[in-house]
Amino acid sequence: MAGGNYSQQLYNDYENLTTKYDEIVVELRRQNKQHKADLKELKKITNQNEQLQNDKIELISQLEAAKKEIARLNQLNGIDSNNSGTPTSQTPIRKEKRVPNSRTQTDKKIGGQIGHKRHTLKKFNDDEINAREEHQVLACPNCQGTVKKIAGGKTKDEFDYEVVLVKKRHTYPVYQCTHCHKKTQVLIPNNLKEENQYGSRVQAMALTFMNEGNVSINKTREMIEGFTFGEIVPSEGYLAKLQGRAAKRLAPFSEELRKQLLQHTLIHWDDTVIQINQKRACFRFYGDEKFALYKAHPQKNKEGVVEDKLLTLLNDRTTVVHDHLTMNYGSEFSYTNVECNAHLLRDLRSCVENTQHTWADDLAHHISDTYKKRKQLLSESTHEFSFIETAEFFIRFDDLWLRGDGENKQDESIYYAKKERALLNRLQKYRVEYFLWVVDFDLPFSNNVSERSLRGTKSKMKIAGQFQHITSARNYATIRTYTETCKRHGMNIVDALQRVTEGNPYTLAEVMNNQID
Repeated sequence: MAGGNYSQQLYNDYENLTTKYDEIVVELRRQNKQHKADLKELKKITNQNEQLQNDKIELISQLEAAKKEIARLNQLNGIDSNNSGTPTSQTPIRKEKRVPNSRTQTDKKIGGQIGHKRHTLKKFNDDEINAREEHQVLACPNCQGTVKKIAGGKTKDEFDYEVVLVKKRHTYPVYQCTHCHKKTQVLIPNNLKEENQYGSRVQAMALTFMNEGNVSINKTREMIEGFTFGEIVPSEGYLAKLQGRAAKRLAPFSEELRKQLLQHTLIHWDDTVIQINQKRACFRFYGDEKFALYKAHPQKNKEGVVEDKLLTLLNDRTTVVHDHLTMNYGSEFSYTNVECNAHLLRDLRSCVENTQHTWADDLAHHISDTYKKRKQLLSESTHEFSFIETAEFFIRFDDLWLRGDGENKQDESIYYAKKERALLNRLQKYRVEYFLWVVDFDLPFSNNVSERSLRGTKSKMKIAGQFQHITSARNYATIRTYTETCKRHGMNIVDALQRVTEGNPYTLAEVMNNQID
């Protein structure tokens, strides 16, 4: 019995163990299945992480490429004649003004500065008054009662003008000699050859609008119509012929001026881009503070300069100031070159902005400080630096150049390094031409004379848009040579142009002799 119970107990234990075993096996299989699933999910996550890392690397690479492209585009869009050595010929005609520009920010307020002399109209003398108007009060504004004039009151003077239209008839009667009976008549001038024509003042006004106002022919027509209350409405064809006639009469003046400049010891020159029939062309200036010669060409090239017959005829006794163009150093030219430091400063500022290299900033300050010191010495009637001061300038320049060379080599992989290297090479090669103003106080610091002289032409392109033909561009150049030179000698432009319309323009000798200081 005891044995039977024992066997039964063993059997029951066996059954229990078997059941527990089966349960354990099931649980192990479940856990194994779950483990496999977890491994699969883990592998999936690992693969996803690897893909994300690869995507991250690719995105970083694309981002760096995008940054470089943005920097390149910003450089192309942001660099112009205001903040680099880019000549005005390469500056887009309708490029918006860059803000901030290359000028150094100051704390000065906009407008006239302290101590600036105000320009105001003076009250007229009684004998100058040619029109009077008394303004009256007809009734008391308080009670509407009757008023009478008493002592006191104020006078206000006004400068104004009125357009007086003149319709003049010229009569040329026939005369007969009472002795020999021969008939005679006053010679009719060429400007009155038609039965009806516009007078010299109307023509001068039109030429002033087109050449000094820089407006187009159609706008000139509209302005004359407005000023004359619709009485005078010249055709666009007439205005175009008027421009051509004026240029033909002024061709001898332009040639006189070219020969005059050949005698000068210092000449500025520069060029800018213009549009001729939707194509880029070239407009050049040669001259100084008193004389301005303009030339137009369909292309910007050396052939145009040779065609102008000026620079190629100069010798080593003449100094020519320009914005850096290697063409000036060609074998065709024998004059002394002076580089523009205003453009150099723009190049240095651009270098600082793009590379953050300190050498360029320090060199810009070194040049500016030296120029300020030169102006101070000139105000004190001192016309040269001492030998030590001159030597110190060039020693400091050489030190900064060497530092720039090192900074460039250290970061030669950055996008702007090539541009910086070109600037360093230019400074090394043209070291003397850039800094002749340090040695000779009679030489200019910059080529701003040319910049100012071409500003009107840039305005012409912004307002008028373009020239229709190279001939019209050359007509404009010839007329502008005359008007700008007259203006620089203190002469009234409208009067000068009226002389042209009458067939009797000023000669260059007359302009020089009538100079108004």
